Amino acid sequence: MNISNFFKALSYVCSFPDFLNQSKAVEQVTLTLITHRYPKKLFAYIRKNFMKVTKDPVEKIIDGLYYIHIGLFPVQLIVLPQLPPNRYLWLHCLTNHITKDMPLEELGLAYKPHEDDPVYKTFMNAVIRANSLNEGDEASMCEALEELFASRLEAREQKGLEEGISRLSTLIGKLLDSNRIADIKRVTEDPGYRESLFSEFHL
Repeated sequence: MNISNFFKALSYVCSFPDFLNQSKAVEQVTLTLITHRYPKKLFAYIRKNFMKVTKDPVEKIIDGLYYIHIGLFPVQLIVLPQLPPNRYLWLHCLTNHITKDMPLEELGLAYKPHEDDPVYKTFMNAVIRANSLNEGDEASMCEALEELFASRLEAREQKGLEEGISRLSTLIGKLLDSNRIADIKRVTEDPGYRESLFSEFHL
């Protein structure tokens, strides 16, 4: 988070009244900024230029959470690596710099009871996408996330395999009932033809 990005974010918020056609829209806004690095230059700039507005324009609330008092609207800045992971696990892991040193086991345990919840799914999908490594046309998760989701991915693959076998068995049964013996051999050799028969029999 540099000085330019900070004031760019402020300008976006200041444009809300015109965008929403509500003159008091800014009064209902709290700007939250998240960064992966301690913004030393930004904080120094704010302290130097906004001391007349308030005694302490940059207030540290806890490790990783700072309130910035600049007289416009509430601004809070979160420095992810500084957040206590035991208290702010989800925020701490909201990063595109996942490593094995992060509390991934705790994240997995916290996520497990909510894995069918759309909100939690959205969060985890965001983390996975942010930490995917593009290799040619394929995207692979970073090693740390692969380990976290290994059992889940294996279970999904096993389920897919079982469903595929069941689907193929049903198709072969229908071909036998229709006395289409020649098609059975072709189904096992020609994926395109197999898919066309799946469509034909609505499987």
